[in-house]
Amino acid sequence: MVVLIDSEPNSPTKSQSTWSPRPGPSQAGSQAPVSSYGAVSRSPEVAYAPPPPAYSQAANAPLLPGPHQKPTRRTAATRRFCGAFSIALLIFLIFSTLGHILRGGFEVVWDNEPRPEDGHVISCSKKWFDLGGPGDGDIYINNEIFNHSMIPGYPVFPAFKSYTFPINKSLHYIVSHGSLSSGVVNIRKSDTTDPNFIDVKVVARYWTKEALSYTQVCELTKPEGGVGLGIYTPSRLGTGIGQQIQWTITVTFPTASQFPLNLNAFATDVGNLRHSIEGLGERVHFEHLSLKGSNGAIESDGLSVSQATITSSNSKISGKFSATDSLILKTTNGAIDADINITNDDTHKASSLKLQSSNARIASRISLLTTHDQRSQPKGGHFTVQATTSNGRLDISYPTTPVNSLLDFTGETSNSNVDVALDASFEGTFAVSTSNSHIDLEDKRPNDPSGKGRSRTVHKTQGSSKSISGYAFWGNEKDHDRNVETGRVVVSTSNGWARLQL
Repeated sequence: MVVLIDSEPNSPTKSQSTWSPRPGPSQAGSQAPVSSYGAVSRSPEVAYAPPPPAYSQAANAPLLPGPHQKPTRRTAATRRFCGAFSIALLIFLIFSTLGHILRGGFEVVWDNEPRPEDGHVISCSKKWFDLGGPGDGDIYINNEIFNHSMIPGYPVFPAFKSYTFPINKSLHYIVSHGSLSSGVVNIRKSDTTDPNFIDVKVVARYWTKEALSYTQVCELTKPEGGVGLGIYTPSRLGTGIGQQIQWTITVTFPTASQFPLNLNAFATDVGNLRHSIEGLGERVHFEHLSLKGSNGAIESDGLSVSQATITSSNSKISGKFSATDSLILKTTNGAIDADINITNDDTHKASSLKLQSSNARIASRISLLTTHDQRSQPKGGHFTVQATTSNGRLDISYPTTPVNSLLDFTGETSNSNVDVALDASFEGTFAVSTSNSHIDLEDKRPNDPSGKGRSRTVHKTQGSSKSISGYAFWGNEKDHDRNVETGRVVVSTSNGWARLQL
């Protein structure tokens, strides 16, 4: 009888966690088969290799992820359906929103109430008068309103209100708030209106009948004795064109008297409206003036003030202005183009001018004047002028400057050129510089502005291709008193050329 002896089992037990691979040649040499008489030995090279066990784990072994399974056709179809549905839903929302805007816009937000800083509310009348009847031609003419009702695309419904304010109040003002407003504030004079009152006429033009129900026009007062008018429309952006209002606000000052009308203070704060000032000239003078707008130009053909601050944004300021104490013209993203008279009649205080913009040009012709020459030094008056912009050219000239006056001027811009031309009367120090271009100093060799036949000395203290400084004075250097305060001019730019004309 032949007995087969195998020292190892042919199949793994439940206690085995892994199966051993077939031994290689080195392993075969170290594990000699057992042989004896009457037994048949089994070579490891041809021994039966047991199959691997089914996927299993010992209780103390770490959890391993199962084998990767490819998605079934049903899962892929579900994903494609969800993606297509999401895209269709997004397209539906976009088109439904656009359709809603075209049909009438977003819901109107009723942010059309007077604000605390506007003053105390006297009344907010809802009553309007229709404009467009056979007897309304004078309203169109007197308030410079062109009848657009017959032109497609323009507002077709006009209406108006009229107000009067006592002339003897310390402050008269107009405020307007709301993104649905646009239009103009006209500032005018009249020789035929009641000299005891300022007339204010408000004309509204609109596309739909219900538009006026979204607005309020309120009479206001302030504790210091001011009277004014507030115009309010909703502030929600994105409303339909049918809710917008175009305003024409005409403020008329009475000038029937042979003497100029002197007012203590007048102010506006009107968003999205422009200012148009015409015909005032020297007939109306403001001790204090504040004009403030946004997204609308400010234009003047003649304005006389003691102190004024005129501010806009995203639009230009242009025209003629006269001031005796201080004048500020300030805008952003808009040009300044102005003819300005600055008169110094204070024996102890300088008259000042400030021009400020950004991303636009400043061009100004500045005439310096004085009312007397009986003051102590400087006899010709004291003036402080500052002109600053960026990314825009600066062009400043002084057609007139009093003899023996003191001018302190600073002109700065960036990424553009600067050109400054002084009057022959200037005396003092100067400095011109640029960071990345060239500079020019031009001596125009003018005649003596005092008529005394003096010669002028222009002396350079230091200079290079990008910077130069020095001083200028009239008369002999030995007669020049260096202890007397004189003017100062600083002109600078970057990435542009700079020129100073003496």
